[in-house]
Amino acid sequence: MDLPEKIKHRTLLVTFTLIIIVVAMILFYINNIFEKRLYEDIERRDEILHNLFERTLKQDTEVLEKLLEHTLQNPQIKEAFRKKDRERLYELVAPHYAEIRKINPFVKIMTFRLEDGSAFLRVHKPQFYGDSLNKKREIIIDTNSKRTKHYGFEVGKLKMTYRIVLPIFYKNEYLGLVELGIEPAGFIRKIADVIGLKYALVIKKDMKTVMLDKKDFIDRGDFSLVSNDPFFKKAFESKNLKQKSAENFISYKGRKYFVENDLVLNDFKGNKAAVLLAAEDVTEEFERKRELFYTFLFIFTAPLIFLFLILNYSFNLFIKRIYNLIYKDDLTKLGNRVALKRDLNEVKKRVLVLTDINSFKTVNELYGIEAGNEILRQFGSVLMDFAKDRGFFCYRVSSDEFVLVKEYEKLDPSQCKYFVKNLQDTIKKHPFKIPETGSEIEIEVTAGIVYGKKVSLEKALMALEKAREKREDYLVYSSSIDTKKYTQKVISMKYYIKKALQSDNILVYFQPITDKNGNIIKYEALVRMIKEENGKEEVLSPYEFLELSKKFNLYFEISKRVLDKSLDTFRHRKEKISINLSPSDIIDINMQRYIVEKLESYPNSKRVVFEITESESIKDFELVKEFIEKIRHTGAQIAIDDFGSGYSNYFHILELKPDYLKIDGSLIKEIHKNEESRIVVKTIAVFARELGVKTVAEFICSEEIFHVTKKFGIDEFQGFYLGKPAPDLF
Repeated sequence: MDLPEKIKHRTLLVTFTLIIIVVAMILFYINNIFEKRLYEDIERRDEILHNLFERTLKQDTEVLEKLLEHTLQNPQIKEAFRKKDRERLYELVAPHYAEIRKINPFVKIMTFRLEDGSAFLRVHKPQFYGDSLNKKREIIIDTNSKRTKHYGFEVGKLKMTYRIVLPIFYKNEYLGLVELGIEPAGFIRKIADVIGLKYALVIKKDMKTVMLDKKDFIDRGDFSLVSNDPFFKKAFESKNLKQKSAENFISYKGRKYFVENDLVLNDFKGNKAAVLLAAEDVTEEFERKRELFYTFLFIFTAPLIFLFLILNYSFNLFIKRIYNLIYKDDLTKLGNRVALKRDLNEVKKRVLVLTDINSFKTVNELYGIEAGNEILRQFGSVLMDFAKDRGFFCYRVSSDEFVLVKEYEKLDPSQCKYFVKNLQDTIKKHPFKIPETGSEIEIEVTAGIVYGKKVSLEKALMALEKAREKREDYLVYSSSIDTKKYTQKVISMKYYIKKALQSDNILVYFQPITDKNGNIIKYEALVRMIKEENGKEEVLSPYEFLELSKKFNLYFEISKRVLDKSLDTFRHRKEKISINLSPSDIIDINMQRYIVEKLESYPNSKRVVFEITESESIKDFELVKEFIEKIRHTGAQIAIDDFGSGYSNYFHILELKPDYLKIDGSLIKEIHKNEESRIVVKTIAVFARELGVKTVAEFICSEEIFHVTKKFGIDEFQGFYLGKPAPDLF
């Protein structure tokens, strides 16, 4: 045979072998699919069995307990039980027992027991009373000792029953208890109507001594089978009752059964008292799945092999192209965010490093988008080489954010410092070139790191943002920097603010301002909010909600409410009202217009003072001057609040010419023991007096501070010593 012929035969042999392997793999795969579906169907029915059993048990317990409680509501029954009048008790209870059995025929036992546990009346067998089982039956002992109700399965003298035991009280006297016994079959037969099955009972071995009927039990481990059925004997001998077996199928007389062995009957303490072996015949399903498998194999195996030979190459190309579209970043050819998410799900323990190019926006602005893209390509290449050398996978997740991920068994957190430093040094040393100009630029990065079993890009981003805020090269994520709780708090506060506005729960508290003799001449309006939650009300200070209201565009509405309520309250009063205005109020044209319109129609605008805090947040000083002129035109006055704090500007005061200077409380509260505070306050007082501006001292919290400030010639005074903020006026 010549060489071409040999090549031909060898090629055919290889091809034939490959076809056989492929067919075998397809056969194996299809078989697994069918078996999986079969097991899933059986597991679903198994789950239904459990749910039905638990639901039936719960529903029957609730119904029977209510019926039993209804029975005990009859005071004549309790009186007869208290007097130990057995005939009278039976006469009263028998109709109720008959009604209960009519509702649930599986109720077989109703017994009244005395406090010592002895049976006083068996309603189901009134001729029999008295026994010694009170010393063995823990549910009776526990009910009598704790005098609380109990439920649970229990092995009795003749059979296992489900017991509902209720204590009986009459006129604050404990009489004993009453119990109902329900056959387990009552719960199973209802289920059997839905799922065809047969069942047998397995009890704990040590409970056999309780039963009077000494049957031939089959013992295995800690349990005994209460059944003579050969099928269940086989199932009992082959199944592990302490845990669910991986293989729960039994073949018996040419049939296939699925045996459920974790349907547990718990006693009143929640301990396993017995197990129900429930068997379902699944022979037809096995046959049906097998027939379907053979049919499928017959119809599709040959075409699949043929299609595989024709389409294999084209499919491979197509899949590769799709793979690149889904998982690859088009610019850098690194893995993208989708690939990162996929890979994170496949790794148990990993470290994730999120890097961000500092000020990358500047590169785009200076050199253009195309140049920026080229820098990103170069950066991705450098990062990829760095990652490969250290066993990391590399991804680009946004414009200038890249991620490095590595799986590990043990990680020393201190290594992160050296890793990031090494990374930053590598990037700094690499020359990144702008293509058009040929010039080189330096690149620096900031990193956020997270490691452990539950890493996420979100956590790394939190660490990155915190590192930027602290101006650090990197930061490792910890729960202390997690912003989720703060975000949830902000969202909930938005709800409370909206609710307060809707319910008119934005309040104004008033704090008195006095002259040097302690006479109230003015009040400062202070905003408060009532937070309603679960029927309770809590008054919040402005520090808890006012700044957040700006984020939700609700601040303007709050300011309007404070202004309206303050002006309405002092419409007919002789004292002045002082209202705070924030920088946000001053720069808001709508708020300016609203204030001016209110003052122009207000009869006592001369008794209105607006307190303005001189702040760095006010960028346009001319805007402030214009606003003050508008206010003065209406007759209202202006006070500069917190004067003497860090940003106070004496030149601005000369230009604004306010009517009042409110000296910052941080100076006043230290004035009696701090020489520097006294010098500053005294200087402000002299400065204001020369300008004809009145001064107000805040934070008067003691008599000593009050006297010291009066000596310096302060005109007005405010603080807890003179009066606290309150919703009602003095």
